[in-house]
Amino acid sequence: MNVIKKMVVAIYVRVSTLEQYKEGYSINEQIERLKKFCEAKGWTVYKVYIDGGYSGANMDRPGLQEMFRDVEAGAFDAVLVYKLDRLSRSQKDTLEIIEDILLPSNIEFISMTENLDTSTPFGRAMIGILSVFAQLEREQIKERITLGLEGRAKDGKWTGAGNAPIGYDFVGDSCLKVNEYEAMQVREAFDMFLQRTPLLRITRILNEKGYTHKYGTWKIATVKQVLRRPVYCGLVKYKDEIHEGIHDAIISMETFEKAQAIFEERNRHNIEYKNSFKYKYPLGGLLFCKHCNAYYGKKKSHCRKDGTEIYKYMCYSYSRPTGFQVKNPDCDNKRWFAEDLENIVFNEVKKLAFDPEYVEKQIEDESESSRNAQIIATLEKRIDEIDSAMSRYSDLYALGSLSMEGIKAKVEPLSKEKEKLLDQISSLEVENDKMEPEQAQELAQNFAEALEKDDTDGQRFILQELIKRIELDYDDVHIHWNFV
Repeated sequence: MNVIKKMVVAIYVRVSTLEQYKEGYSINEQIERLKKFCEAKGWTVYKVYIDGGYSGANMDRPGLQEMFRDVEAGAFDAVLVYKLDRLSRSQKDTLEIIEDILLPSNIEFISMTENLDTSTPFGRAMIGILSVFAQLEREQIKERITLGLEGRAKDGKWTGAGNAPIGYDFVGDSCLKVNEYEAMQVREAFDMFLQRTPLLRITRILNEKGYTHKYGTWKIATVKQVLRRPVYCGLVKYKDEIHEGIHDAIISMETFEKAQAIFEERNRHNIEYKNSFKYKYPLGGLLFCKHCNAYYGKKKSHCRKDGTEIYKYMCYSYSRPTGFQVKNPDCDNKRWFAEDLENIVFNEVKKLAFDPEYVEKQIEDESESSRNAQIIATLEKRIDEIDSAMSRYSDLYALGSLSMEGIKAKVEPLSKEKEKLLDQISSLEVENDKMEPEQAQELAQNFAEALEKDDTDGQRFILQELIKRIELDYDDVHIHWNFV
């Protein structure tokens, strides 16, 4: 009697930041449909390989590389994807994966939505044809977007779609309209900066005044971004070209140029102010030794034979034998290869963008924020009781049951207590000013795009916003988020 063996299938899913969050092309939806497809076919799912936040333009994806390793081990019989372009948007890469990696290992390739199966001659022919169109579509979209943005910039229109800069509202047809409340804040930021006020102090002053903008409260990176943008003096920038904008300016060209001169001066002289944006590597200023509380810095370790430079993150106590940075000369904490440590942190940030439950998991345990919220709720309840008592005393005075002296004796201590409670709440709210989970997810999505563009500055500023500090304890990496 012949026993028919069930086919073992590897599921591969991929989505880029742009696809998931602008087109709703979610990873969970792909996985659910692919698993149901396998169930209907009577196939066994070996494993789901996921690449969230990775472009299909190349094969440098962790999930894909892990699947290749399992291909070599012969762990499954076929690879199943939702759509051909999930595997790759490059014709060359698609054919290489299928013809040079999968088929030589006797592993078939199946695309669910296009009903393609390399076990049939027709399926192999159609995959070659569709891979050509996938690459063509990608190149045409890129060309159309580039030409469209260049044209809008030359016409003086905003090229950032509906994401209007602070100080403006987007009113359609790529037009910006001044938001007077936010524009006031922008002008104050420029005024303070021209008076040589440090970025950190500007940020604190804006927040202390209770100012907010469409994206939340003020952060150092946000202040710097505002001070650097030519849009505020009536210009539109696209790539390296600047054009006259059709929107109203919030500040004068003279003010903007003076601000840029201060940035250039401080960059040249490396004065203390520059500390808030001096780091040249993504994790700069975030890494701390769990043992001695010294910083971790990035240093060149050695060169390979081919000349490639190898960098490591090392505790200052170890890497800097003298100086105030040394906390414990005998510290023996681990020295990390830069690429390994950065990948660990980057992958955790990506989880924020592509796994909503991950954010909730990080804030499950009671945090300082939640404790402050409980205290604030208790204090507010007491304030309500004080207000009720004061109202009753006012009623008694109105009825003639209590004299003015009597009401004064009763109300004054309550009024003082209420004032102290309000001050305490205000203090706790400043401490409790954590980043909202939604804001964290949005930043994480932007971080995935910054990685794809190899934008080191963008990566660094987003990490500074998302993370308070990272503590290293031998092989353990403890990330302290700003939203926890």
